[in-house]
Amino acid sequence: QQHPETGDAFFAELRAIMTSLSPRDAELASTARAVLGWHDSHKFCSSCGALSDA
Repeated sequence: QQHPETGDAFFAELRAIMTSLSPRDAELASTARAVLGWHDSHKFCSSCGALSDA
């Protein structure tokens, strides 16, 4: 999939490209994915119950 404003850049499934990334880029990508997953499954603060905002 290609966005019209990204030039040569394109979207790809993380699992499909993970082995071609440098160790540092793979670490950053997997950490970002984990944080997004956590935020998606924990929408409210465990202390006060307020909606989480990131």
